[in-house]
Amino acid sequence: LSGTDAANYTQNASATATANITLRTLVITANASDKTYDKTTAASVTLSDDRVSGNLLNITFSTSTFATSAAGANKTVTVTGIAVTGTDAANYSYATSTTTTATILQRTLNVTVSPTNKVYDGTTAAAVTYTDNRISGDSLTVTGEATFSSKTAVSGKTVTSSNLSISGQDASNYVLPSISINSVQTANITPRVVTITGTFGVANRQYDATTDATAQSTPPISPGLSDVQLADDVTLAGTPTFTFAQATVGTGIGITTT
Repeated sequence: LSGTDAANYTQNASATATANITLRTLVITANASDKTYDKTTAASVTLSDDRVSGNLLNITFSTSTFATSAAGANKTVTVTGIAVTGTDAANYSYATSTTTTATILQRTLNVTVSPTNKVYDGTTAAAVTYTDNRISGDSLTVTGEATFSSKTAVSGKTVTSSNLSISGQDASNYVLPSISINSVQTANITPRVVTITGTFGVANRQYDATTDATAQSTPPISPGLSDVQLADDVTLAGTPTFTFAQATVGTGIGITTT
């Protein structure tokens, strides 16, 4: 104490009062990882906070989910059931849920192209089937174009599939790798069997211990060919040889020609 009249007073050595220490708001931040489309809403997250340095806290949560399972960028991820425990937990208040964003990336659709053998039809058109690694239950359609390297009948011919694309309800969740948009495989084009048309004449003969039937067979006067494709140029030529199926006596014996 100081002043003119200070000597007339004494002072107490200490004083008391009251005030409140209020709960500190703990700001909990979620960080979600991007993932590849897997048809689920499951999200992987980590949590961080702004606790006072040195405080002991343990933060847990119940669920972390994307808003939908579809592929997309900056999708909302919600974390719920947040709980704070530990030595210093009583000093904090907090929200029990929080949100963040992350991306669900498109899943790579690996397509296998399997060409089908065909009988010669005068075109290079090829039929193929597609198989892929889609997630079970997803609705997709794979389409494309497929052609043989040429129309001729040969085994092991190159079949090129091009312009592959995907459509359907779940197509937006997938992406085709560039290597599968054009695919090269092999298949066979087998010769087409044509039939000589017209009326053949045949006559009976006596047994001569041979199967020769040429003398008893008369080819059509104007033979034709059935099943020639498109505008193909096919001409019938040669002198046919006719043969009985057996040399022994019989009735209704088959005759073949070469």
